[in-house]
Amino acid sequence: MSALQSPEGQATTELPLPYTFTYKHVDGLQIEADVHVPLVPVLNGSVVLYLHGGAWLGGIRTDYPRALFHEFLHRGYTVVSADYRLVPEVGFQEQLDDIRSIGLWIQNDLDAALQDRGLSNTTLDTATVIVAGSSAGSLLAAFTSLSWPIKPRALLLIAGPTDLVNVRPLNQPLREPLKSIAAHIPNHVSHDFIESALSQHVRPNVPPPRSLQDFLQPRALLGLSLLKTGVWPAFLARGLVDGCLPDAKSVPTTDLEALSPVHFDLTGFPPTVQVIGDCDEAFELSQVSGFHDKLQQADVKSAMLVVPGASHGFESMSRVGDRVHNRFLTTACDIVEEFAMISFM
Repeated sequence: MSALQSPEGQATTELPLPYTFTYKHVDGLQIEADVHVPLVPVLNGSVVLYLHGGAWLGGIRTDYPRALFHEFLHRGYTVVSADYRLVPEVGFQEQLDDIRSIGLWIQNDLDAALQDRGLSNTTLDTATVIVAGSSAGSLLAAFTSLSWPIKPRALLLIAGPTDLVNVRPLNQPLREPLKSIAAHIPNHVSHDFIESALSQHVRPNVPPPRSLQDFLQPRALLGLSLLKTGVWPAFLARGLVDGCLPDAKSVPTTDLEALSPVHFDLTGFPPTVQVIGDCDEAFELSQVSGFHDKLQQADVKSAMLVVPGASHGFESMSRVGDRVHNRFLTTACDIVEEFAMISFM
């Protein structure tokens, strides 16, 4: 019986409601994760951690690719979707600290936390974790190879950057909704504009823009401006400088290399599957192919899938049973499962 069949044996495309937990307290802030458990109990099951995108300054744990989650849950995985503190109210290193914290929580506390919620029929092998991420979350996912005491069994990196030294501006031609707002994305953002985009308090999440009006809000435009101008690597490395964005050329190459998976010491790096659309506006294909080549040179299992005609965020636009799900997300899950050497009996 599929793990996404109801107890009566009927197949369903609806995802089970998640259980919400606080995985970290820091500076008076609660940072939460949603845990999606298969409808059919699984003994000694494996875990998938998903890290959302949002240009590092937006996004929320409830914004995830439904088709991808459906696929993992259907296979019997417990899927965790985590918030993390957002820049620029904190620095990129604080984000990385949160990603380390969620890893420790999964490995040390998740199984007992589910038992406390009455899920005694579901047990987990919390040392067996696949980490997936989209866009900004893809970069964060890659860092788990450095920061987790027990490395992930495999990574699934979707449309994310790997080389912060060699980046391009937001690519043309843009598709909707970016096409409609392209003229509003600033090439230069003033101190006052940045102030209008900031929160008064550190945020563990910001819901993603959905409507045209949402995309025209200062915080969304700031994220798009970072991508449009190619200044985002310097922004991750330096944060705000006197309330302004840093100059793109102000950061030493060595600092950018330290944030680039393609420049990591790849000895013992987890097996990795990368997926990107060939019409991705944010990151060019070489961000994926270059890392794929480096992984293979380091004798790390690696695979890359290119989705024809797909733009940035294609995985979130996919629906259960559509072409992207059936041809690409399913294949990605097949490969990452094989790489991680996970099978459910």
